[in-house]
Formats: sequence, C-alpha cells, structure tokens
Amino acid sequence: MKSPKGSILVVEDDKNQRAIIRTILTKEGYYVEDVGTGKKALEILKNHVFDLVLTDLRLPDLEGTDILKEVKIQNRPCRVVIVTAYGSIPSAIEATKLGAFHYLEKPLEKDHLLIVVSNAINQVQLLRDNIMLKDQLVEKFQLENIVGNHGRMHELYRIVRKVAPTSTTVLIYGASGTGKELFAKSIHYNSPRKGKPFFAINCAAIPETLLESELFGYEKGAF
Repeated sequence: MKSPKGSILVVEDDKNQRAIIRTILTKEGYYVEDVGTGKKALEILKNHVFDLVLTDLRLPDLEGTDILKEVKIQNRPCRVVIVTAYGSIPSAIEATKLGAFHYLEKPLEKDHLLIVVSNAINQVQLLRDNIMLKDQLVEKFQLENIVGNHGRMHELYRIVRKVAPTSTTVLIYGASGTGKELFAKSIHYNSPRKGKPFFAINCAAIPETLLESELFGYEKGAF
C-alpha cells in the first residue's frame, strides 16, 4: 500500500461540499480528515499535524482566517488554502496577505483544486526537507561528533564554545589538512547564525589584487 501523497484537513460546513472535496482528494492519494466547524478544526490542529488546511472562509462559528492565524501561531510546516464564495473574494485576498497559500472560488473546479493542493503540499515537503537537512548539518558539526581526545583538541573545543555564541571575527590558521574548515563549520553551526548558509571561499583562486574587494566589497568607480 502506497504512503499518502500528503495530509489534508478540510474545514467546510456544507456536508455535501465537504464529501465531494474529500472524495476528490482521497482518490488522488491524499490522507484527508474533514470537519464542519472552525472550533472542531482548531481542536484537531492542537494534536495533529497536516500538510495542508483547506478551509471555507465563512464558517458557522469562526472565520477561515481564525484557523489561518492558529496555524501561523503553531509555526509548523503547513499551508492554508481559503475557499470562498464570489462575494467574499476581497476577504480571501486579504487572507493571502495574512499568509494563506492561495484562495479558491466556489464552485470548485476539480483540476484547479488539485493543482493548488499539489503546489501547496510540494512546498511544505520541500520546507520539511530543508529543515531536516539543516538539523543534520547542525548535528554533524556538534563538537561531540568531532573525533579527537588530545589535550590541544580539548583546548580547541573550549575556544569554539567560547566564540560561537558571539559575533567576534575569528582567524583560524594551520597547515593544510589540519581541519581548519571543520572547525570553522563547527563555529558556524553552534552559533546564532546556524540557520543561515555557510560559505567557503577558495582565496587561492582569487588574484591577490582583487581579494580584498571580493571579500569586503568596493565603492562604485574605485576601479
């Protein structure tokens, strides 16, 4: 049995419309749960993680934007698509400004629905992959995972722990093959900047006359 292509929570007070959406998405290989009220949706979202929430803008008890706000507060990799009637399009556009992935106009057109759902879930899966890769990098360059028990190594570990939380400029020097880049990455991935890229620059490949301007920039017209 294949794994679901993604998990979706459908929030729609119209029972027949809810059943139609569930059938379409289930046949496409998605795992679908559906509810008829905003409060029930919020209750489920407290204990379950979905790739996508597909919610009507107007619900009997809440607005679709209330669900959107809760998803944003949870800060999980999840996207929200708003479904709206024709007269509510301006409100749906406002919802996208608040962070909704997209909005769909009733009556729903099957092919358009599936395209939007697929795009939203693909984005979530890419985001999850990115988070996982970052976590792996952070784990890889934890000091506990660097092999070495010599006294000088322990001194290096101490220095890395001291400078990593700061914004201090650090110069690491040593012979080729002694692990300079490894310790540079350890400083980066143990610092507040660990969520940002680490750039390694081959200075030997840059002419000496251009090295300073390449690293630190230059004023227009300087050359």
